[in-house]
Amino acid sequence: DDFGSGLEIDGNNEGEGSTSEKNLVAGELDSQREVDRRHLAYVNNNDIGLNGSLVAPRLAAPDSTRDYLSLQGQINVDLDKDMNKMAFKVENGDEINCLKRMLQALLVLQTKAENEICKAQKLVSEKDAELHAAEESLSGLVEAKIHYSGEGLMVEVAGGFNGWHQTIKMDLQSSSATLEPVGSRKSRLWSTTLWLYPGVYEIKFIVDGQWKIDPHRESTIRDGIENNILRVDR
Repeated sequence: DDFGSGLEIDGNNEGEGSTSEKNLVAGELDSQREVDRRHLAYVNNNDIGLNGSLVAPRLAAPDSTRDYLSLQGQINVDLDKDMNKMAFKVENGDEINCLKRMLQALLVLQTKAENEICKAQKLVSEKDAELHAAEESLSGLVEAKIHYSGEGLMVEVAGGFNGWHQTIKMDLQSSSATLEPVGSRKSRLWSTTLWLYPGVYEIKFIVDGQWKIDPHRESTIRDGIENNILRVDR
């Protein structure tokens, strides 16, 4: 009996020990559950994954029609913003393309202007050269006065000084015009002034449409044609 009582007492003691251990384990499990619950709450509130990485925020499910409409309105606002951004980009793209076309047109005009400027500069250079040559030529010209004395109402002169291409009208001297009335066939004095290079030229007078020589001037005969001689000295 004593042995049995001892066993019973030991059994009771062992049962009490097992209960304490179970209570301790249960308390630890409750503590761990509380820690896990708090961790999950922190994760949910801060958009953090279980492994500590950031996750995309989740939209809370609407609890009422008002919340749903508010959420739908926010989505529409976001869509409008995106559409406005896209439209702004399209408008900017069109403006950029327009500016590019304008720039290309300006480049074409600039090229044409540069070509025209080059042509104008070349033309100016050519004209300057011609003017310089003309100035040098004019520097060698000498004043030559030609006179004709004879009858007639109009007197002209032609000669080798211009290749016989053009006749030059001579002026009636004022003293001769005063002394002799118009229509008179008496001798008159006519004159003109030319700028010629020094040399010897053949000339001839046209009196009232008729070719004539001045008998008072030096003359020469070439191929049966008699002309007067004009000598221009330096």
